[in-house]
Amino acid sequence: MKKRTVKDFIALYAPEDEEKLVLIQDGVSADKTFLDTYWAAHTHALAMIDAQTGQVFSDRCYLSWPLTDQERESGAYTNRFAKGQVYRIKARGWKGDALYEPQWYVTAVLEENVPCPALEAIWAE
Repeated sequence: MKKRTVKDFIALYAPEDEEKLVLIQDGVSADKTFLDTYWAAHTHALAMIDAQTGQVFSDRCYLSWPLTDQERESGAYTNRFAKGQVYRIKARGWKGDALYEPQWYVTAVLEENVPCPALEAIWAE
């Protein structure tokens, strides 16, 4: 069986970035399956807002991104997102049908600790 590469990971997602505001639910972890040649980091967002339309998605979603060996070895990826914080990101949506929750490939973190009353209210609940 052919091992999957970072290129294969990226191909699972739409080609265009979308700007989102995300409320992080938990910490960051990473893993590598026996089929992968790369490590991927991931976390969950409790809610998300589409920055272009303002539409709020109050369902949990899965955020992930591939790691370089250097990023994984340094452990710096664990500080990319903090629980309970709102971030403005660029992300690409999963091309297929979500099995459990929407999945997004985070291509960039544009801003940390973004004030967002709608997401802050969700966190307060």
